Amino acid sequence: EKKKIFIPVLLTIPLLVVNFHASVLPVYFVFYLPYIAEYIVSKLKIINSEESKILVNKIDNKTFITLVIIMVLSLFIGLISPIGIDAYKYMFNVMGGVSTDFIAELQPVKFADNPAYVFLIVLFVVMIGFTKIKVRLTDILYIVGFLVLSLPTNRCIFFFYMFAGSCILRITFEFIKDSKFKINVYENKILIALLILVLVLILVSSIKGIYNKCEEPYVDYER
Repeated sequence: EKKKIFIPVLLTIPLLVVNFHASVLPVYFVFYLPYIAEYIVSKLKIINSEESKILVNKIDNKTFITLVIIMVLSLFIGLISPIGIDAYKYMFNVMGGVSTDFIAELQPVKFADNPAYVFLIVLFVVMIGFTKIKVRLTDILYIVGFLVLSLPTNRCIFFFYMFAGSCILRITFEFIKDSKFKINVYENKILIALLILVLVLILVSSIKGIYNKCEEPYVDYER
């Protein structure tokens, strides 16, 4: 959206992230990529939205330039921390080090232990492959991007649930609207109900995960 109020917010976020949780700083820049890709696709006219199932929003040149400038400035703002440039390498160093042998959240995703994760992936594939609804290009890129990001490490499943999950929810809602079950008057109420349901599921899953971890011994004396 062409609202200048977003500019200071987008510049503040990397400053907070790099000083409070530097290991996830690279994730911040993932958010820009779908919009940059959408701009390129719209300019090259790779996808014809009228004929394709994929919807491509047209981003004007001024908005795109502003977006890129903010992203570049954010790269420099990310250096404002005690560890400096190491903030950009920290996430990859941890994921590639010996920590993966001992820290569960840094280990690869196990599908058997994450049924909600598998369900969302299957739901996305079904909606894209077996329905006639039109889907935003940015939604597809966010879902695929966070899926690729989350597969190597449990830590990033949180981002998949929060951001890719919201995109999948929006696609599901579009399917409901386009199906034979007309919901006209109750559209907003159903969307709100679905959002609340997703938030409750995430909350319950988080509490359960915390409880299970609290029951486990801090040190595994059997190893």
